[in-house]
This record gives sequence, structure tokens and C-alpha cells, in this order.
Amino acid sequence: GEQYAEKVTENCVAFWKAVGLYTDAEGVAVEKFKEVFKPETFPRGASILFTHSPTGILTVAFSKDSSVPAAGGVAIENKPLCEAVLES
Repeated sequence: GEQYAEKVTENCVAFWKAVGLYTDAEGVAVEKFKEVFKPETFPRGASILFTHSPTGILTVAFSKDSSVPAAGGVAIENKPLCEAVLES
């Protein structure tokens, strides 16, 4: 999980900085994204579930066994991160 989050956020930050869109808000969102993944491991059959709202809230949840979690996951409010994760 930690390696996945590191790679995703590394690419996001590089792009945002290149186009002049990186702000403190993105930095905070990136750190929260990394923290969500830090304790996670992904055995065979595990899934990462992303949902995204039109207002820019990214929700991250995990399934360890190919089921869909009953509860939502962690919500991160940052439209650029939300869009970047879904494009990746």
C-alpha cells in the first residue's frame, strides 16, 4: 500500500508543479492519501475502491477479499487529487 501511494502521489506532485498548480492544499491532501495507504497490504483478491464526487471529494476504501465494503472509506477533499487519482 505504501509503495502504491508513494508512486501515485509522486506523479501527481510532479505534474502539478510542472503546470504551476501545486499549493499547500495539495500537499496536505497528498500526505493524507499516503497515510490512508500506509498500514495496508494487498493479498491476492484485495481491491482498492475509489469514489469521487463532483465537488472533488475522493473516498478510498479497501477490500481484502473481493467483496465490496459496507462502509465508505476515508474521504479526502481536494479536487486536483481526486481527478488525478481517477486518471491514473
